[in-house]
Formats: sequence, C-alpha cells, structure tokens
Amino acid sequence: MGHAENQSLYNLLNDLQKRDLNAIRNRVCSSGLACLDPKPGDRAIEILETWLLDDEQQQNLRSNPCDIFFLLAASTLISIGGAENFNPAGNVLPKNLASTISTPESTKPDWPTLDIEVGGQTEILDLIGRGIFASDGLADEIPPRVLYDGKHDVNIQFLAACLRLAMGFNLAAPGTLNHLRELLPKSAVCNKNSAMEKLFTVISAGAHPHVQATILVQIDCRDAEVHRALKRYESYLQRLLYDLNRIVRPRFLFTAVQFEITPQGYQPIDFKFGVDTSSALQLFAGNTLYRDRRVFLRELVQNAVDACNLRQMQERGFTPAIGIDFSPDLDRITFRDNGIGMSKQWIEKYFLNIGLSFYQSDEIVRVNRDANIQFSFISQFGIGFLSSFLVSRQVVIKTRQAGSEGFIITITHIDDYFDVRVADEQLPVGTEVTVVLKENVRQYCRSLEYLGYLKTNVRFLPIALDFVDEKGARTVLGQESLNYDEEIRWGTKFTTKLNFASSQGHLLLRVKENHQYIYDMESSRGGVSIFQDGIFITQVDYLLPDSAGEHVIGRLNLVGDEKCELSMDRNRLLWKKDQLAQIKKRFLMGLVVIVNQLLETSARQSPPENIGRNIIQKAASFFDFNAVDDAIYDALNKAICVFVEDEFRRFIRINHSRYDLLHNPQQAAADTHGYIYRWQQRVIDGYKEIGAGKARRA
Repeated sequence: MGHAENQSLYNLLNDLQKRDLNAIRNRVCSSGLACLDPKPGDRAIEILETWLLDDEQQQNLRSNPCDIFFLLAASTLISIGGAENFNPAGNVLPKNLASTISTPESTKPDWPTLDIEVGGQTEILDLIGRGIFASDGLADEIPPRVLYDGKHDVNIQFLAACLRLAMGFNLAAPGTLNHLRELLPKSAVCNKNSAMEKLFTVISAGAHPHVQATILVQIDCRDAEVHRALKRYESYLQRLLYDLNRIVRPRFLFTAVQFEITPQGYQPIDFKFGVDTSSALQLFAGNTLYRDRRVFLRELVQNAVDACNLRQMQERGFTPAIGIDFSPDLDRITFRDNGIGMSKQWIEKYFLNIGLSFYQSDEIVRVNRDANIQFSFISQFGIGFLSSFLVSRQVVIKTRQAGSEGFIITITHIDDYFDVRVADEQLPVGTEVTVVLKENVRQYCRSLEYLGYLKTNVRFLPIALDFVDEKGARTVLGQESLNYDEEIRWGTKFTTKLNFASSQGHLLLRVKENHQYIYDMESSRGGVSIFQDGIFITQVDYLLPDSAGEHVIGRLNLVGDEKCELSMDRNRLLWKKDQLAQIKKRFLMGLVVIVNQLLETSARQSPPENIGRNIIQKAASFFDFNAVDDAIYDALNKAICVFVEDEFRRFIRINHSRYDLLHNPQQAAADTHGYIYRWQQRVIDGYKEIGAGKARRA
C-alpha cells in the first residue's frame, strides 16, 4: 500500500506501530498469494480519508492510534477476488451464516491466512475481516470493541463498517464488478462477463453538493442492462448504509445514496417508489400525530432536559437551567437551556434527520466520560421538534456547543431550506428556540393555560423549569416529590412506595372515618398516572385489579432500563409482555402493604363487627387467586388469606370433581391451569381429603 494515499492516517502511528504495519505488508508480499491485489485496499483508505468519514469519525479515529493501525492493516489484507469462502485465519465459516448475507457469493472477500507474531493482532484482524464479510449481520458476528495489549479498546465494528462501505463505493474493484454481473439478467452475463468495466465509467463519487447527508455517484453508462444493474446496486448500497448506521458508532453522516447515471446510446426507464417529503413532514408536524397543540411545550422541554443531562455527563458540577419566556405581546415563546448545544456536525447528523434521535444512539456511551454517571434520555424518534410547527409561523434556533462556533437557524417552513448563519456574537453554550406564533394562535394564546398544561406534564421533572409569563411573573415548575405525603395533609390515608430498582412508584388509599374508627374506603377512579423521566405520558387503569382501581390511585415514574417504549405521539405505552407482568406484580405487592396497614389500623380501633368484616371483604376483593403467588400470600394479612382461599376452594369445587383429583391426578393437574403455588396445593389437598373421608365412610 502506498503511503501517499493514506499519509494523514499513517503519520499518526508511532514508530512501533509503523514497524508492525510494515511487517504485515512484507508478510503479505512474501506470502505467495497471487490473487492479492493491494489496489482495493489503497482505494478504500482514499475514499475514507477524502469524503466518507465525517469530522466526528475522523476525530474518533485520531484519538485512538490503535484503531488507525488496525484499519490500515486490515485494508492491506483486502482482496476482492473470486474466492467462494471467506477464510480469516484459516477458519471455515458455517453455511448458515453465508445464507444471511445479501452480497453475492462471488463478491465476498478472500481474507489471507497470515500468522502474525505480535500477540493479539491476528485475532483482531480476523474479527475485522469477519465483520467485513458479515456486512448487515455485523452486530451478530463480532462485538463492538475488543481489548488490545491490555489497555486499548479497538472499535472493530466501526473499522469493519468503514472498510465494507468504502469497498462498496469502489465501483472499479473486481468484487464490485462481480456483484454487478450477478445483478445482470442471465442472458446478458455471458455476453458481458469480460467487458463489464468497459460499459460504464465513474466520473465522481462523494458528498452531494446540494442535498444533505447524501452520497452522489456520477456515472456515464453505455448499456441499458448495466444501467439497471447499477440502479439495483444503488439500492444495495442504500440498504447497506442504513444497516451499518443502525449498528456502528460513531454512525456515518450520510443517510442516502444517489447514482446519477448519464445514458449514452440508449433510453433508460427507471421507476421507484418515493415519498412525498412535504406530506410526510406535515404528518409529523400536524394534528394527525398530535391532537393537542400545546404538546410542543412538552416536546421542547424534553429536548432541553436531554441536552442538560448530556452536558452533565461531561462536566462535573454543572448546574442545569431551563427557562420558558413569553414576550409581552404574546407574539413569541422562547425556550432556553444551558445544555450541550449543537455543533454543525450534530445539526447535520441528527437535527436535520427526522426519525433519528442522538439521545437514543449508542454514541451516548462514547460521550459519557464517567461510567458512574448514568442518565436516561427521553427523546426517542427525533420528531418532537416538528410539533412546534403546530403553532408557529417561524422558528429561530440559536445554539452553540463548547469549543465550537455558534449558529443561528431560521426556519420559516418545514419543507423549505433553512437560513443558517454563523453567529456574529459569542453565544452561550446551550440552545435557545424561539417559536413565533401564527396569527390565529396568537389571538388565543394564554400563558395561564400553557402554565396549567406544564404543571400537569412536567411537575416531576428532576430539573427546575423557570416559567415567565407576558407580565414578567415568574413560576418555578418541576422538582416535586412523586409521593402523596406532602400534598395530602388532612384525613387518614395509606400510602406505600413501590419496589423498583431505579424507577419510582407510589400508591394512595384514602378512607372514610368518624371520630372513633374507619368505616369505609373512599372512591377514587384516577387510575395510575405514568411518567417517564418526570414527564407525564398517560393515565391507565390496567395496572391495578378492577376492584382496587375503585379505591386506590397511583403514580409511576419510569427511568433508565425500566422505561417503556412509547408510541410516536408519546401518549401510549407499548409494553413488552414480561415487562408488563413485572410491573403488575410490583403494584400487587404495593397493594399488600396498603391493605395490611389498613387492617392493622382498623383492628386497633375495634369497629363494629359488621363494619370490620365489610372492610376486610372489600380489601380481599383486590386479590384474585390467579395472581396471588406464595410470596404475596405469605405477606398478606391472614384475614385476607382466608377469603382468597375460600374463593379458590369454590373454584375447585365447581370445576374439578374430587374423584378426578383422587384417581386421575395427571389429568386433574392438566386441568388446574397451572395452580401450582404451595397455598393452592394445600387447598387442593384439603379438598381431596374431604372426598377421601366421604369415600371411606361410604
């Protein structure tokens, strides 16, 4: 490999790494592998250095010379030949793995078998080679990183993805030509098998000069069948880019591939489904997705919270600040935060790509410099900002990231180009979003109404929100306690904290009482209010048993790994089956605590017998014997256990005969629908004993 083509990366290696790299090259040259051609590797590095890698990815590489070493070493081993098996380090790959690869068999790289003396290098190069071969199955084939020499992490997934993508855009490489031959009709292959490279010419490849995040490949083509093969190969590269961006971190700046083919001597016919981007953006920013226009307040606040959490990852002692200001004429609403801010790279990579949220990407792991600080991020879909166009005729964004220049972005229409300028003044680190209201919205704008909406939606935020109305009156929102103790100061109540690892949950039961004793439970039909990271999502009634839902209310704030996936409008919870079962179990255990408190208090007050029994019956109705396992049974008040046993005994008596329980135990066990808890078996055994006694007496 020539040094000139990869001068900038090569020069970042230390002397020992250069010596090892040259040793690998010499070993390749002396290996006798006639099929090995260094040109594809040289070209792959040239593509990476000149246009495929963005600033963030290059900075990531430069910060770890070990990554550069293995990238250059792996590029040295690239050989796009006619091999039918990919054989890194002499290992045979299973057939079922090859079946998952969308690349034609003839285009798979032949990885030379080299025995490198330096410990660990052979294994890492073997893994990178496997990653290149796996392409869209890369995440299943190799780990994200491996440890080299006991102290350096090598980002092997990223290195494999870089080389795989760079090889894909080298249309003159033998492997790519083979791939294109595979895409030709069978009738054309025999005629053009040896002349494929003469039927098209790549004029240029790189970043599109006018369309953001798009790779433009300009081609002159002299055959209609090759033209079709090139368009199919364009689709293949698009899928490859999409798959790699889902896996590797840092992800690639590009999200689209466009082949601009100039026909020579034929008339092409190209059809392809497309998306009306204007309609799609209107969908995300319209009432179809969000029913309440005030939702933009919640969405912009959650973006501010995430930005502050991300900066707190990087700066110890950082104090987050979020504010919302109404102009005196109610013409505009300004959102300010002192969070991480955005650089030009982040604006292009995440802000402009609808459906992609930085806060849900694995790059968070790289940004987080302190593994002991863990934050969960709210933004999931990267579309929340568009909700501001429900009410705005213009949005102005001022943002700056530490160590970067500031930018002022003015958006007048969502499907038009933005006015982006480098800020003349020194902007503070963070982001300021000014929403200029539409005239019809301005007429009905009431800061008091928006304040009420925020009080409901962000009251449990961990960060204080400074709200200033059009008259300058200031209200601080957020940072309230999730429990009920502070807000309910009168009357007898029973509360409990639910047992979660990182989330918080609380239950409340209020009762009716006279001056002597509790005589009933108060009715409450509020269900459970669910928050994620302190922001309100919805109210549900299915986390509590139906009878308990008539008297008990709750709050649940999900954070970290215990969060639930949300619908796109963030108003519905998309539980996984096991996750929902665990949540319900925790709520049932919370009911046990509350009921036990209630019955213990009632017993001390010695109410009339009928009133005490009525309270026990109501409390017992909270616990269906199907849901009461041994742990819940053992924790329950014994008076409740009696009622639960009676219900289960009644069920057994109606659905199972004593004869079957005594003489057909296997069939009876199959018919009991999994009632295998100890207390249930004890009830069944007692029921069988009664039947056996009657049989003996008969």
